Amino acid sequence: MNGDGWRIGVDIGGTFADCVGIAPDGTRRRIKILTDGRVRTLATRVGNPTSGTVHPQYALTALPPWAVTALVGMTAVAADGSERIVLDAYGANNCCVATIPWGDSSAGPTSPGAVDSGAETDSTFFDLKSGEEAPVLAARLMSGTPPGMPLGALELRVGTTRGTNALLEGNTDPVAAFVNEGLDGLFAIGSQQRLGLFDLVPRLPPTVVRGVFSVRGRRGADGSVTIALDEAHVRSEARRARAAGFRHAAVALLHAPRTPQDELQVATILHEEGFERVATSAGVASIPILLARAQTAAVDAALSSAVHGLFARIAAVLPRAHVYAASSAGGVSDIADYRPKDSLLSGPAMGCAAARTALALAGVEQAITFDMGGTSTDVARVDRSGIAMRGTSTVSGITIASTAIDVHSVAAGGGSICRATHDGLFVGPESAGAHPGPACYGRGGPLTVTDVNLLLGRLPEHMASLPLHRVAAEQAADRETLASGRDRNTMLREFLALANEHMASAVRAVTEVQGHDPRAFTLAVFGGAGGQHGCAVAEALGIAHVVVLPHAGFVSGEGALTAPRQAIATVPVRAALGDGSALHTALQEVTASAHAGLKDAGNAACLTRATAIVRSPGQAGTIDVELPVDGGKFTAADIRVRFFDRFRAMFGRDPGSVDPEVEDVRAVVAVVPTNSVMDTAVRTVLRRDGAGVTGKEQLLPNVTVHGPALIVEIGATIAIDPGWEASVDGLGVLHIRRTSAVASTTVLPMDVVAARCTAIASWMAAILSRSARSVNIKDRLDFSCGILTADGRLCANAPNVPVHLGALGACVRSIAALRAIEPGEVILTNHPAFGGSHLPDITVVRAVHDDAGRRIAYVAARAHHAEIGGIRPGSMPPDARTLAEEGVVFPPMRVALGGALDETALRHALATAPYPSRDPDLNCDDVRAAIAALDAGATAFSGLARAIGSDALTAAIDALLARSASRTRSVAARVPAAGIARTELLDDGTPICVRIDRAPNGLRIDFTGSGDVHAGNLNAPMAVVRSAVLYALRVLAGMDEVLDEHRAPLNEGFLEPVELVIPRGLLNPEFHADPTRCPAVFAGNTETSQRVVDAVLGAFGVAAASQGTMNNVVIASHEFSIFETLGGGAGATATAAGTDAVHVHMTNTRLTDPETMELRSPVVLERLAIRHGSGGIGAHDGGAGMIRRIRVLASCDVCFAAQRRAHGPSGTAGGGDGVPGLQRILRADGSIVELPGICTAHLEPGDAFEVETPGGGAWGSVTARL
Repeated sequence: MNGDGWRIGVDIGGTFADCVGIAPDGTRRRIKILTDGRVRTLATRVGNPTSGTVHPQYALTALPPWAVTALVGMTAVAADGSERIVLDAYGANNCCVATIPWGDSSAGPTSPGAVDSGAETDSTFFDLKSGEEAPVLAARLMSGTPPGMPLGALELRVGTTRGTNALLEGNTDPVAAFVNEGLDGLFAIGSQQRLGLFDLVPRLPPTVVRGVFSVRGRRGADGSVTIALDEAHVRSEARRARAAGFRHAAVALLHAPRTPQDELQVATILHEEGFERVATSAGVASIPILLARAQTAAVDAALSSAVHGLFARIAAVLPRAHVYAASSAGGVSDIADYRPKDSLLSGPAMGCAAARTALALAGVEQAITFDMGGTSTDVARVDRSGIAMRGTSTVSGITIASTAIDVHSVAAGGGSICRATHDGLFVGPESAGAHPGPACYGRGGPLTVTDVNLLLGRLPEHMASLPLHRVAAEQAADRETLASGRDRNTMLREFLALANEHMASAVRAVTEVQGHDPRAFTLAVFGGAGGQHGCAVAEALGIAHVVVLPHAGFVSGEGALTAPRQAIATVPVRAALGDGSALHTALQEVTASAHAGLKDAGNAACLTRATAIVRSPGQAGTIDVELPVDGGKFTAADIRVRFFDRFRAMFGRDPGSVDPEVEDVRAVVAVVPTNSVMDTAVRTVLRRDGAGVTGKEQLLPNVTVHGPALIVEIGATIAIDPGWEASVDGLGVLHIRRTSAVASTTVLPMDVVAARCTAIASWMAAILSRSARSVNIKDRLDFSCGILTADGRLCANAPNVPVHLGALGACVRSIAALRAIEPGEVILTNHPAFGGSHLPDITVVRAVHDDAGRRIAYVAARAHHAEIGGIRPGSMPPDARTLAEEGVVFPPMRVALGGALDETALRHALATAPYPSRDPDLNCDDVRAAIAALDAGATAFSGLARAIGSDALTAAIDALLARSASRTRSVAARVPAAGIARTELLDDGTPICVRIDRAPNGLRIDFTGSGDVHAGNLNAPMAVVRSAVLYALRVLAGMDEVLDEHRAPLNEGFLEPVELVIPRGLLNPEFHADPTRCPAVFAGNTETSQRVVDAVLGAFGVAAASQGTMNNVVIASHEFSIFETLGGGAGATATAAGTDAVHVHMTNTRLTDPETMELRSPVVLERLAIRHGSGGIGAHDGGAGMIRRIRVLASCDVCFAAQRRAHGPSGTAGGGDGVPGLQRILRADGSIVELPGICTAHLEPGDAFEVETPGGGAWGSVTARL
């Protein structure tokens, strides 16, 4: 055989490649191959030659007999790495028998993977390989074509994670980025946000760009030419890039989707100068966000070797084959038309594509697909309209602007590593991968979820898709048992519960977070490991029906085989719905564009889906509204009704009377293949009791199996838990249904409760950012959400802005001391006397009650409002001297009851202050969004209390807080008996003094000696100082062990062993009932808080000083307002240099995207760059600051507040200081006006405001690196 007429689908995942083939006679074959192109099998000696003249023979139990003719000539690899060529093979007893010349030793190869079965037979693990990519090996095995023999005219369809893995591992092609002149920091700075909020040395998201080159030329927000493209300059830059060795390039110019001509011309020049691959931002996406488009174009260029290289190697050995590549949108395309950026979610997309077809045939209309593989679990939502889609995804921290299935992934797969410490458990995100794999693979791997299932009897040892080594799994479990202090079975059950919680959180992300009740859906389980967890995850979500698709371990391969050829087009509309005429025109245009992508298909291609992406004006969140694809007519009224219905479901309120906006229209044109129906699977039932398997039988249609039981098929194992029953229908779909009520309470380990609480807070954050209207909240993410105990202690949060989080507890306790919060009531405040930080940060608080009416928690959200009144637009006046001058002051007031905003009361307060808000409509909308977030959080938390019991929930949270307290005591152990101290000076000389001593219970942190109440606005409310200390303690605790936000969310347990002394003054000013008698605080929240952190960390001597400021910029008039905080240099440590141009310590907000800024305000972003040379010099240099220049096109004012202008951030251990920051106005007439660190100034059209932020301090003498 040579493969003529075969159709083969392969999904290359993180551990396995799932391979499905249809022979010319229509029969299907399936096999799992390791992603590196090997087949692993248990090999058992079946011959015992006595001399070297006869070679040993091995029965290969993982290989079906139909593969036998392909084995001769393959290479067998033992676990010790020794290799031999397979000389002969034949089929027998449902396996292959191969002759392999390991020599005359009767024991065969020495292998650390040898199976200790207690029998006298010799068994070992072998790998078989042909030296080719996994899809080619699959084609050989299925068609019986041995190595060296050419494969014929077959059709091969491949989905792959190679691109994703290349991003994760940093194994990408170096990319030269060509951007508008002045924006050379676009990629290096990105959003300025750091990963790992509590890392001592900030980590940035990865970038594939290795060099940035300028394009002289510029277009305005309306597409008009403001600076003509200088082609000679582009050519010069291209030659410079080629001389540096670059072969791949990305071009990203401002406003290119509106007018792509400049990008196309630059790309032409680059090709002429020898670049092999050039991706343009407008060519990969139409989204009006420069950074997202630029990153997508860069990724597309960077993955050429990883993705195009893979397909080139496949095509080279399959010259007669037709090879298709699977896309993240659920279809396939010819490899000649394929873009690497479309591969990143192709594996999950293929599983969804196959699942949707199978579910429709089984009569399931609404389902959550649940695909659990080796490294992750991927979930997506399927309903009557099809698979939910989205326009952007995040992969390895990089935003990819490309239409894809809306799949949510969590790092909880069969290969996810399970680790234990004395006080908690980890599951993931690290994976054992294919090599070494789980411990039970016998290759020295760690304990994983697969091992946990094996040891708990949820995975059969000898009926899995690969032979499993139980002894190795037990040894790995014993190591973790020793570390955890638990008994082994308890630890294993808690690992299982934690893995299930991670996966259930993924399901909530595509249901509850998006306004869908998961109980209305069926859980559609597939993937090799999915069936082991389906019942438990469904029970956690209240889902009563689980289906397992036939051949569950091969569904993604089935999807690659049967997915339609498709083309997707998107056309921007960005206009009000109005009478619908613009929408109709766009639909015609986008349909024609999509058809053009499949022009060779002729009449076989048809429109299969059309979607209008609609939003409420000003909101970030969009809603997909499906349009008819069968020629049916629709009206604007139809679209409004559908939009309003989905809006209410997602946000719990009406969108108001403003006409919705249509952002884009998307069309999918496809050619659906034949043979899309999966054949049935042969399944075996293993009945379980406490002692293990008690019997086995084949599962037949309409036979009911009651749990507990295991159902095994090739490539997958399904666990039927107690209280569930299963039966298979005539199509081979396994239906599992709940037969008894869910237990009134469920026992959850503390780590699971912590993960659930963090997930609830994250859900609140998602709702707030999606439904808010202001740029500050929806784009910059200047907000935080938290859950607090019944007595007002912060216990979990969505970690956005640390300065918010630590103050939430003080705020809730202050309100509770003033009055009780009734059920359904929401209290609003921004007053510093009640735990507020500064006036733009408005906090809303709601109490959570259980079914008995007992208060069990609070939920709270704090968000920065860009306008809240005050003497200057933007509400952050540098020249304010009283609280009243900074804006509207809200003592605690009821703002909502039963989810309904009391808009009359809120507007009255906004309008009657001495300096009222200039945008009360925006204030009301953003408060309404925050209330919706609280409602969602309260509902979820009370549901958790209902599931596990209020007392158990409280006890678990108390244990979490106690664990955090113990970590602070560990920090206290570092303090010498004599104590430690540090003094930081503000730019005007005001001191911040801290002394830290060990105390009987932990620490005493004393700020005695700090400055008196400040005459300006650098006063920090006590809640802000508590926030800074809490943050610093969490950072210090993370130096002892790896602590992610799930295991150790920022909570007030870290402060419990701390005696905090804050005398009246700068760090604890007194507030009167009359705001005109209260000190100003706006910069105390942003600036003084940063210096408090520097003081505490500096006293411990763990790092040089970071920039120590937030560089607050407000550019505003009565018509528009821009507010930003700017990153700078991070301080170096004894082990690492500081990070460049990043937000440090008490904030982590996004930079406003250049296009977003220019589209919404009359300004031009002229400069965005790293401030090279600004970091201190030492053994480890400090991080560099940032340069940002904004030129205004209309009259306005600039307000600015920053520190570290008089002196740069200090170095440590002999390291040099960072360079101080500076700011200036570049007048239109060419003059320059230098400005102080706290100032206000007027700007006329053509003037520019420029900031250079401080660099971080260095660590150690520069001579240490000589």
